[in-house]
Amino acid sequence: MRETQVGNFWVVAGEQTAGRGRRGRTWQTKPGNLAASIALTLPGEINAIHLLGFVAAIAVARTISDLLPAQTGQISLKWPNDVLLGKAKLAGILLEATPLANKKRAVVVGMGINVSNAPTDLPYEAAYMQQYDKSLTPAHVFNKLTKNWVEVFSLWDYDRDRHAILDLWRQLASGFGEPIIVQRINDSVSGTFSSIDEEGRLTIILANGQKEIITAGDVTF
Repeated sequence: MRETQVGNFWVVAGEQTAGRGRRGRTWQTKPGNLAASIALTLPGEINAIHLLGFVAAIAVARTISDLLPAQTGQISLKWPNDVLLGKAKLAGILLEATPLANKKRAVVVGMGINVSNAPTDLPYEAAYMQQYDKSLTPAHVFNKLTKNWVEVFSLWDYDRDRHAILDLWRQLASGFGEPIIVQRINDSVSGTFSSIDEEGRLTIILANGQKEIITAGDVTF
């Protein structure tokens, strides 16, 4: 049987009623916001697929900055997958990957951006772009996002230049040097946000001065 391969393409939804967030959480995108995913086929030897989350975060941050230039100084990135405007979440990112029979991997990078409204039933503050420019539409945001994605993805260059991506992410990072709590699946850990390492893992300094490396979790400042 001839094998079907996944190409590189975008999927955009005008509304999302049964989306999936991190750790299997349900996610919805209301009309007027942007839910965009890019599907990629990557060589099997690339192990740092998770760094595409950093690629996406930078592309989204640049998109927001391009469209809301007066708010550029307020845009920051929250580990592992949020884009903030001030202290409010404006966009989120999710990666999913699956192996293909030809030793390649299919990866979907989902990006949700609040354009005309923001959820109100969340345990944290959220923002949307029309608070600052009522003329913006999901189409405006998507057109700008695709251009920024190409630029940042090219810089990543299939993990040939992860250092450039991680450095750009660090420049936009929220909370360096601040106290944080990280909720993991089975426990939580608190300390001072130190940095992210070359694998994109969160590093914090515990109260006893030891360094803790976090691979996954929800961060609260």
